[in-house]
Amino acid sequence: MEHIPIITAGKKTGPNVSSSGVFNQSIHPNASVLALGILLCEIHHLTSVEHWQKDPDAQRNVNTNWYTCHEILQTLEAEAGLDYYLATKACLHWEYLPAGQDAAFESETVQRLFYQNVVKRLEAEIFKSWRLRIEDLSSFDSQANESCWGSIGREVVRLETGKDKYPTDTNNEVRPPAQRSISDNVPASFNSDMVLQKSARPARAQVIPDSTNSLHFFDASHQTGCEQENPLSRKWMDNLLSSIHQFVDPFEPVHAGALQMVEPVRIGILDSGFDPENPLLRDDFGRIDPRIRVAQSFVHGTEPQDIRDEIGHGTHALGLLLKIAPCAEIYIGKIAHRATLNRNTYDDITKAINHAVSEWKVDIISMSFGIREYNEPMKRAISNALHGQTLLFAAASNDGANLGRAFPAKYPSIFCIHSTDGNGNPSAFNPTADDKDVNFSLLGENVSSYWPVGLANSLGEPVNAMSGTSVATPIAAGLAASVLSFVRQQDQHAMVGSDLLGPWLKDVHSMDMVLKSMARQTRGAGYNYIRPSELFDRGASREKVYDKIKDLRRHMYD
Repeated sequence: MEHIPIITAGKKTGPNVSSSGVFNQSIHPNASVLALGILLCEIHHLTSVEHWQKDPDAQRNVNTNWYTCHEILQTLEAEAGLDYYLATKACLHWEYLPAGQDAAFESETVQRLFYQNVVKRLEAEIFKSWRLRIEDLSSFDSQANESCWGSIGREVVRLETGKDKYPTDTNNEVRPPAQRSISDNVPASFNSDMVLQKSARPARAQVIPDSTNSLHFFDASHQTGCEQENPLSRKWMDNLLSSIHQFVDPFEPVHAGALQMVEPVRIGILDSGFDPENPLLRDDFGRIDPRIRVAQSFVHGTEPQDIRDEIGHGTHALGLLLKIAPCAEIYIGKIAHRATLNRNTYDDITKAINHAVSEWKVDIISMSFGIREYNEPMKRAISNALHGQTLLFAAASNDGANLGRAFPAKYPSIFCIHSTDGNGNPSAFNPTADDKDVNFSLLGENVSSYWPVGLANSLGEPVNAMSGTSVATPIAAGLAASVLSFVRQQDQHAMVGSDLLGPWLKDVHSMDMVLKSMARQTRGAGYNYIRPSELFDRGASREKVYDKIKDLRRHMYD
């Protein structure tokens, strides 16, 4: 954050406000959201909106204030952090409303989009600049507040978090906050002048202990859930699916008593559950896709059968796995019901990993989440999974160069997955490439997949497009599953007594070599861009592709 706020007093003047909170004859559909957008502009520039108007004597109202902020938004884009700018823009341009729908602000869809497009981005901006989580602002004592924010900031925090009705001066005398008349579109709840000097920006080491640095789930600041599928992304996916369908036989349910010729690959997905009502997950008879073998909730305080997806993330990831791994069985572990987590979630994730390994016997686990602290039980579960030759895929992070890889993606021997656009260019939200490790990347921008019926898009379709390293992760996990499925299917034709590739490919170093064989170095960026066609060449036979993997094994230690 470039500047620290002036939050001005809330005297209502000007246009009337309806009972719904919308200014009469206002350009903007919601007065409170508009006020927040204007306030964010004022905070950045340390100037109230009336000072920007060219004619100080001209009549001011909510619409002139909107036009003024609209004009300075371009300056904000150049100066402020990306998340701060996007949050402000979402407020001013009402980008929290679903396209083509007249939805109330209190509706679930609008609340979800407002959280993703405004609140989440402001939280990310505070964390990047101050290393603070919102919940930590109320946990400081007066000494910590003053060391971080200065004496005025200390009293602001105490006031806003309800620790005192009014701040106190050095003589411990209670005094009300100073007030002044301001723009007619600042809500009345803003009832004091609050000035924090830029020089009061806290040193990062002083702000917060490591134990509170991690309450961030899915690294989802760029997963807006309201994007449009890009033609390049669609082409990339179409090419991938065409290649896979040429080389991997589709799933065939095994009837009771029948002999299973090829052991199916088992994928565990740890996410937000899925929507069983999505028609794309059912066959013509209304039955759930037989590839979905088990779905179980591990969320603290819920029943095991409470697997419904409330945010869409898990359903989207599941759809990608079903498309890209047509021969795999899917085991769903619900570990969260919202896009943020608490301490209980660490235990939930740990239980889900252990269960997926010991009970479901999965070959691959897809984890589209990241935390920012060390957790010993989770680390032990991951270590145990790797020891049992379970291949683990995890999202790198969506915080760009501001932060490095998240955990568990940064853990050794886990496939850390970054994102690209449909042309293979690294996504701006990737963490900086690690020059001491491989940096696998593949499509993760504007990717369409399944979506909960209750959160359907403006056309009422149970699909949506999303972006993020957590979108690229199930694509990578699904690709690995299809390679393993292909090898197992080809192994059944191998000569008796010959070494099979299937068991070899379950080793993390072997899969790493196969993925590297498909990767090309991105110019100047340090990412290893996976091109599936490098292995699944549609001009090659199955035997040739199988022999190519054999050659990789033969020369593994050359």
